Amino acid sequence: MFYGDESQNPVIDNGDIITVPALPYFADRVYVMGQVTTIGIYRLQDAPDLLAALALAGSITPLAVKSDIKVIREFRERGGKPLILSANYNDMLKRGDLSQNIKLQSGDVVYVPRMLIGDINEFIANTTPLLNYLLIPGTYRSTYTRDANNLKW
Repeated sequence: MFYGDESQNPVIDNGDIITVPALPYFADRVYVMGQVTTIGIYRLQDAPDLLAALALAGSITPLAVKSDIKVIREFRERGGKPLILSANYNDMLKRGDLSQNIKLQSGDVVYVPRMLIGDINEFIANTTPLLNYLLIPGTYRSTYTRDANNLKW
């Protein structure tokens, strides 16, 4: 068709059925990231709204900020500047306020932020081994040096 090949231009008769395939997988999609069980790209037809997208992502984690879930949407009419919508997960589920269940559009990014305590816990978990090594090196020496009697590490 694109190269002018007439053999690819079939004649349509009365009663023929024309099937138009659905858009490719990558055409209508939403991105779900942040504090969800499974970060990913989901088809818009499977995740038409915020709650459906969060459900496909396996729901939110315990460290999620439930009161400030963001939907980031680009508007070409605004010169490419994104529109950021907020929703409260607790209001939707516990209070039944489905007005916050934002209808998603292709290309939307759903972002679930993390609580400050999650950042603090990660910092502590990442720095504790170094602090232990610096402050009590004997523990690491006995754990990670070769024991000549038992030939263990």
